[in-house]
Amino acid sequence: MSIIKHLSPHPLADIFPLLTGAEFDALVEDVRANGVLEPIWICQGKILDGRNRYRAARAAGVHCPTQTYEGTDPLGFVVSLNLKRRHLSPSQLAFVALDIERIEAERAKERMKAGGGDKKSGVQQIAPPIEDTGKARGLNQADEYGHAERHYDCLDDNQLCEFRPDGKRLVKELADDNSVLFMWVTAPMLERSFLIIKAWGFEYKTFFVWDKVKHNVGYYNSVRAELLLVCTRGSCTPDTGKLIDSVQSIERSNKHSQKPVEFYDIIEAM
Repeated sequence: MSIIKHLSPHPLADIFPLLTGAEFDALVEDVRANGVLEPIWICQGKILDGRNRYRAARAAGVHCPTQTYEGTDPLGFVVSLNLKRRHLSPSQLAFVALDIERIEAERAKERMKAGGGDKKSGVQQIAPPIEDTGKARGLNQADEYGHAERHYDCLDDNQLCEFRPDGKRLVKELADDNSVLFMWVTAPMLERSFLIIKAWGFEYKTFFVWDKVKHNVGYYNSVRAELLLVCTRGSCTPDTGKLIDSVQSIERSNKHSQKPVEFYDIIEAM
């Protein structure tokens, strides 16, 4: 089995969704049988194009060839490659279009800061057309609630498992023998959260559901809820005999990742 160097995805690669389920399994089997036929593209030491081929190569344990992108328009390059080879649904195309629009807007702002001039000058419009306006409706809000990396720096799972809040000691070492952990988690991250909970020395007990009232576009359903997991270490039951409703309907704000103050009150009451 080949040892493949770990590579992180370039931010522009995240514009397009990853293959999952049967589609990805089929790619792994093809790569295992035939190898990686098309090299992945590297830009600034990260995967600009070919995340699925790279993941499949790692899963199959085969060599993954690479080539370095040396052009001046990585966004146009990755969009051109993926729109030709991908079969995306209208809603997925809508998200892609929003990502491209956001990136181009940021580029326009940078050009204005550098040299001034009209906001629209020099902006290349390469976002794919969205004909299904019904599915695209409300996507400006979805863009605001898009990838967390747009809004703040993020840690990967290993970094979270080994997180040291005081810069020296792990969460597992800092937590009291009898303590409780409240962890916010979105639906796609639910499975991954249990690895972190275990690494921190806690055991999952139950959860609260934050019904956000406002809907937000997702890939499989219309997302309007987030989970607050309750985990304990040792013995740590609520101080009050009152059982608080596990479902809390509180309209979300338009600020990314902002949690309702009501949940702080719930935690304090418990």
